[in-house]
Parts: sequence; structure tokens; C-alpha cells
Amino acid sequence: MKKQFTELLTGYGPIDLIWCDQYKVLTSRDQWYELKAHIRKLQPNCVVVANNSHDFKETDIHSYEYPIYRNENGYPPVGNIRPSEVCDTITANGSWFWHPDSEQKMRSAEEIVAVLRKCNERGANYLLDFGPDRSGRLPVAFVNRLQEIGVLRNASKSAR
Repeated sequence: MKKQFTELLTGYGPIDLIWCDQYKVLTSRDQWYELKAHIRKLQPNCVVVANNSHDFKETDIHSYEYPIYRNENGYPPVGNIRPSEVCDTITANGSWFWHPDSEQKMRSAEEIVAVLRKCNERGANYLLDFGPDRSGRLPVAFVNRLQEIGVLRNASKSAR
């Protein structure tokens, strides 16, 4: 992993953020600290996110994975002032990436905007996963849903 990070972090100019999924599965605690120090040495200004970590020894941003925890554990606490992000999926079943039935399992724009508002109220960045289909394009249904989300979000902002 160090060799991969060395290549990624030395061959492409400044890297602003590294987001590591499953860091506890892939490394021991000591290995993770060593890898994080290696990233810092190569890219001192890079933000390192260890997904689902709420310990600033492990991560620069507390990360919450809402699809796994579709309850209060999927959000930062009320009154949060720590750098945080919430990962979520456009699908109702919480599956990541595109699947042949993804378009039929999309959550409503209203539900997604409600989650976005809750994240904003708790000072968290909101990441919404949706992926390209086998052709490499975003499905029209996803684009339409994103437009609906934008309209709802903007309408709620102007109503305030």
C-alpha cells in the first residue's frame, strides 16, 4: 500500500484529499498510523479521511456512513462542530455504484433533501453516491433525480 500511495502522491502534483474506505479491514491500528504518517510526509496538506472513524488520531474528518446506519448513528451528533461528512447512496437499498435495477430503487428527491438538510444542520458535508452505467454515462433517471433535488433544495433555501 505504501508503494501505491507513493506513486499516487508523488506523480500527480498536489493531492487535496485521500478517502480510505475499510481502513480497519485492510490495516492494523499501527499499520494505519504508519500509512497515515507516510501520506502526511508525501503530501503535508492532504486531508486524510478514514471512513467511519470518529477519532482524530485516525482521521482528519469524522465520517458517517448513512446507508449502513439509517438512523442517528449515520449522522454527526446534534450541535456537532467537528469536521464531518456523511456518505449516502441514491438507492433505497443502500447499494453503492450502479446496478441494473438502480434506477428502479432510487430514493425520492424529498428524502434525499431531508438528509442533506440534516447534514447541513449538523455541519457535515454530504456525499451522495450514484455511478455511471455500463456505457460509462450517468443514467438519465439519476440526472433527473439530481435536478429534482436541486430544485427542492433551492426552493427550501429561498423560503427561509
